[in-house]
Amino acid sequence: MNEKKGFLYIGGKGTANDTHGIQMGGFNGGGSGYYWNSNYYGGGGGGASDIRLERYSYYDRIIVAGGGGGSGIGGDSSSLYYNKGGSGGGIKGGDGVYQSSNPEYAAYGGTQINPGESGGFNNFRIQADFGYGGSNVCYTCGDPGSGGGGGWFGGAASGYYGFGGAGGSGYVLTLNSFKPDGYVPEREYYLSRASMMNDIQYGNGAIKITILNYAGKDNVIKFRGCSSLGFSFSQLVSFITLPCVI
Repeated sequence: MNEKKGFLYIGGKGTANDTHGIQMGGFNGGGSGYYWNSNYYGGGGGGASDIRLERYSYYDRIIVAGGGGGSGIGGDSSSLYYNKGGSGGGIKGGDGVYQSSNPEYAAYGGTQINPGESGGFNNFRIQADFGYGGSNVCYTCGDPGSGGGGGWFGGAASGYYGFGGAGGSGYVLTLNSFKPDGYVPEREYYLSRASMMNDIQYGNGAIKITILNYAGKDNVIKFRGCSSLGFSFSQLVSFITLPCVI
């Protein structure tokens, strides 16, 4: 019997409270924001939810739902605004809301082939990368930004003024999907007729598994959750819904 191991990573929502200091990103790649005061703050980005086969690394993911970027409060010297974080992907993560007078502090969503880009001013940002969102490190400037969401490629953090962080991208392994150097799953795991949507889940992530009424000797899949003994079943499993975190 050809048994395969699967690992489910459920993304956590980012921190957003009124305590001065770092607002941590959610589990599985969410970037951090910073709370300065009630007029200027940025929340942590949400973590991605994903399914990995055989091993634990980002390079073993076959399905990913991107996490949303953190939201914030801020603006310019005359007005303050609520700046919503970008939704999790999807083919592309959503861009964070920013004020048009300061595009250099904007945050853009992760894509299928690259992490989210920033608006140009990067003094207060750790850049997003494969698997995790960017973080805002404006710890002393008084006008911090928000963290980016985790994902296939993470979303960028915003740079300033409590602008919204960007969402991470989603991913489904198919014949034509992008596969970076070092990617592990091979052709036998390719999926077909797959689709992705943005802006599905609020708060913590979720993974829904639907068990179909078909059993075959080659369809034994074993899942092991964190701190659990795991379980196995001899039915074909269809991964129907893998919501994002926003």
